[in-house]
Amino acid sequence: MVNMMLWTTLSFSAAVAHGAILPRQRAGDINMAALIRNAPEVQRHQKSIQRALNKGLPYSEGLLEASKSLVKLDGLKEEERKCLYLRNTVKQDAFQSYMDINPHPDAPDVVTGGKEKKIEITTSTAVVDFEKLGWNKEVATETGSSATIEASAGFAGFSASLSATVYGNQRTSGGQNGEASKQNEFRQDVRREEVCPPNSICRIVTWTYTRTIKGECFLNPYYDEQCATRGKKKGKYSLGLFPTCQPLQGVASQFFDFDHENYKSASGFGPENQGLKMHKPEIVKTNKYDEDCTFTYALRDENGIPVKATANIIETEPDSSVKRSAVTETPRAVGWFEDEDGVRSCELENGWFMQPNNAYYIPTEAGGQGVWEYRDDLPEPAGLKDKCPQHSSLTKRAAAVSKKGPPANPIFKVVIIDDGVPEFLKQLARTNSDGYAANLILDDRLEVEEPGYIVIDGPGEPEPEPSAQQCLAKLNK
Repeated sequence: MVNMMLWTTLSFSAAVAHGAILPRQRAGDINMAALIRNAPEVQRHQKSIQRALNKGLPYSEGLLEASKSLVKLDGLKEEERKCLYLRNTVKQDAFQSYMDINPHPDAPDVVTGGKEKKIEITTSTAVVDFEKLGWNKEVATETGSSATIEASAGFAGFSASLSATVYGNQRTSGGQNGEASKQNEFRQDVRREEVCPPNSICRIVTWTYTRTIKGECFLNPYYDEQCATRGKKKGKYSLGLFPTCQPLQGVASQFFDFDHENYKSASGFGPENQGLKMHKPEIVKTNKYDEDCTFTYALRDENGIPVKATANIIETEPDSSVKRSAVTETPRAVGWFEDEDGVRSCELENGWFMQPNNAYYIPTEAGGQGVWEYRDDLPEPAGLKDKCPQHSSLTKRAAAVSKKGPPANPIFKVVIIDDGVPEFLKQLARTNSDGYAANLILDDRLEVEEPGYIVIDGPGEPEPEPSAQQCLAKLNK
């Protein structure tokens, strides 16, 4: 008889196998995200997407004057202030990225007894969770749960100057959220029929994909020559290029601690960074605003529609006759194990294996029953956070190290019935995009209030007052 408490929480098998599994001690909701995330086909999709998206990094920026209560702009003319910007940049040599999913049920659960049942599917709804999108909203902890990052006082104070997010050729004015669209549900009418096997619970679920870029960010003020010359010249110059030239030096020193002893060898241009003419790294001892950061966005096609997939998740009735192993402690974590079918488990010492939501395989030689058990009562294995982080890059462990993997955990099967990832990958190859759909940038600078003309006195005139344009002229000599 099917247990109406929905039996268990989480485990995974690439295919339903007729093996034993010990039921969870306390009933609860299924962690759909973790279940789908560990499906081999989803794992392969995520790896393919990551390889295809490794092209560039996002940044946020806006007028520096919007944070004038935090920055002294002494010596700068009013029209020059309107051409100073602040950019929040991810360091290119210190970032990583990972994928995640956001599931949504398309229909009520179907519970069968001794006979199979047909499932009529009429809608598919892709949901984007805005709460988790944008800058510094979420970071994966070592165990795969999530924790909100509180922006430090340094970065948080400049939020008014970081009003636009730019990624590739896309720009949004969503500030810290970075989202142009206000639509979070995308419903599609479908006509599909699936089958739920006997003694099972079936759930039709549609999910969307998110990507998180995690690294170190620093605040970099810059001067936009196109703004200052009303389009006659183009160029964006980091204020790190002006360690001695007033009035730009006065602003730059509020963001950079310059190495003046290294000035001669470190002066001049360094490598450009996403359209920004940069200073050489050696001229700066430290960035005064430098901290960990994340940026999370929903993967979308070129029309702004989220990339989605749908599956029939089949949960089979567990074997309630298997007794619980008489163990009270867990061995240390060793690292990820991925079998030939792409199913991953965290390998522990003494031949143990662990899957999400406290599913353990305990071998008989270690005092277990030699089956998968759900054990909420066992303590978390030492080293789990370091050895088996959820969003790490997975590689198959050598057979000599892992010896033999665990048997299939037979309770769940993820049957993908609609998959938008292959078409999305084709689109990425065709458009060379990063899956971030927003408002196309119409030109290569942000829209600002029109500044007045900057007039520099000609020869024979009195010595002009120091200006940003003078600093730029000296730099380009």
